[in-house]
Amino acid sequence: MHHLKAFEVDITPPEATLTYELDDTFFELFEESLVEKGQLKVTLQVHRARSNVHLSFHIIGTIVLICDRSLATFDYPIELDRKIKLTFGHKKVELAADLYMIEQHTTRLNVAQHLYDFISLAVPMKRLHPRFEVELQE
Repeated sequence: MHHLKAFEVDITPPEATLTYELDDTFFELFEESLVEKGQLKVTLQVHRARSNVHLSFHIIGTIVLICDRSLATFDYPIELDRKIKLTFGHKKVELAADLYMIEQHTTRLNVAQHLYDFISLAVPMKRLHPRFEVELQE
C-alpha cells in the first residue's frame, strides 16, 4: 500500500528525529485491526552507529476501544516508550522481541508494523469502560 511509504525511515544519517500523527486512517492499513480508531503522536529517534541502529519510539495519545461488558466505546489513554535495536548482517531476521538483523546495505526501514504492534500490545486483555473499572475497585 502506498500509505505505508509514509512510515519509511532513512537509517543512513547518524541521528534523526521524526514525528508521526496517527489517526483512524493508520489503523485502516491493517486488516482485522484490534484498534480501529485513535489519535496518537509518535516521536521516533534514530541513532546509527557503524554496526547497528537504535530506534526509540515514544507514543502518546488515545485509542477508542469497545467495552467487553456494555459494548460502549470509550477513549483509552496510551503512553509508551519502546526501543528496537537493528544489527547489520547477511539476511533479514528477528533475533529477539526487540532485536533484528537487517541486510548490510539497508538504507530505509518501514516502521508501520512496529508502531501497530506496540499500540496493539498496549490494549488490555479485558477492555472495560472506565465506569466499570471504578466498580471493580470498590
